[in-house]
Order: sequence, then C-alpha cells, then structure tokens
Amino acid sequence: MHIYLDESGDLGFHSNSSNHIVIALLITKNPLAIERCIKKIRQRKLKKKLKELPEIKFNKSSDSI
Repeated sequence: MHIYLDESGDLGFHSNSSNHIVIALLITKNPLAIERCIKKIRQRKLKKKLKELPEIKFNKSSDSI
C-alpha cells in the first residue's frame, strides 16, 4: 500500500497568508498506475517549461493548469 499526501495553503502567520489550508490523501495498492497517470499529464498537457519542474505551484499557474 502506498500513501500520497499533499497540502496547499499555509497556516496564516503573515498578512498575505491564505485563509484556508487543504490536505489531500491518495491511497493505492498500485502506485505504478498513479505514476503513469502523472507522467502522461506532464507529457501531454503541460508546456515545456512546466514539464521539468519538480512541483507545480497552483497560485503561480495559468487558468488552464
């Protein structure tokens, strides 16, 4: 079993902090399927400069992303 965890937002310690924090979990017995899905999305949907980033930041992304 593999567990993927991601968070978005911050805890609000600064004046420009977000109002919310979101935590997402994905639990799978087949991590290969998830890895293939992510790889396909990067190859088919992202522009060249975004394909090589280790992490895509939502607040810096275009509406299409």
